Amino acid sequence: MKKNETTIQPAKMKDAVEIAKIITRETKKYGDILSKNETDILVNLFGYFTIKDRNKIIGICGLKIWPSRQAEIISLWVNKNYRKNGWGRELIKKCIEKGKEHGIKEFFALSTSPKFFEKIGFSCVNFSYFPAKVWTDCVKCAKNAGYPGHPKCNETPMLLIVK
Repeated sequence: MKKNETTIQPAKMKDAVEIAKIITRETKKYGDILSKNETDILVNLFGYFTIKDRNKIIGICGLKIWPSRQAEIISLWVNKNYRKNGWGRELIKKCIEKGKEHGIKEFFALSTSPKFFEKIGFSCVNFSYFPAKVWTDCVKCAKNAGYPGHPKCNETPMLLIVK
């Protein structure tokens, strides 16, 4: 698929079930995405974007706004057959654009691929930059045993500040 043959689109109601299935599958397979069910997707549906090829979702990324007025890049996934074509970068850019439209200036991600995020302009930071995230989501993650930075945790906190 060529980039000029498709566009990144806001997720639709009809996409929620498939997005949840993809995230659940990837969580079970790799553990790199925080598990989400259909309800989790629907609650934050307006924050999700998809890429489709012949009506099949081949990429997902979401934006979650926290009370700290920071936005988290969530659930980034691109089908392995479509990777290395810039789709992940484009999905993140779309999320950042949406966040900026709402006045967000700080974007973060917890990633197992920090070099990928560094290429987009993110910097490695300490988990303490995101206390709401840590005490809401990280405490539920099996990799963290209840706290970020646990030896089982393989994620790096990344931050991007925009003007």
